[in-house]
Amino acid sequence: MVPAISSGAGPHVVFVTGKGGVGKTTVSILLGTLLSRVGETLVISLDQAKHLKEYLDLEDVNRVYNVRGGLYAMQFDTGRDIDRLSSEYMMLMKRIMPGLKVLNLDKTVEIVKTRRALRRRCT
Repeated sequence: MVPAISSGAGPHVVFVTGKGGVGKTTVSILLGTLLSRVGETLVISLDQAKHLKEYLDLEDVNRVYNVRGGLYAMQFDTGRDIDRLSSEYMMLMKRIMPGLKVLNLDKTVEIVKTRRALRRRCT
């Protein structure tokens, strides 16, 4: 894999995935370090445990840091983003359906589907 990337044929994206605790962050840092010898490399982590931030001693989340040479790193705060999106969708639901007091996902989805179907028929 690394020889194909080192050919210099433009930007590449490499995803490191797997179950928790198998060493994804460690492998990502090592792979990023190797690839940074070929060109500028950005390692991004979506891990809610924020191990990349911890291992590379990044000061903050949602910011790109130059670790060394051509190696850059960024730790997303996915928990914060999920909370923000949930709040935004909740506010949108309250605006669309002001009488909604209890959020039951199944009923809410059915209501949204019904409203969308009614709008299509009316236009």
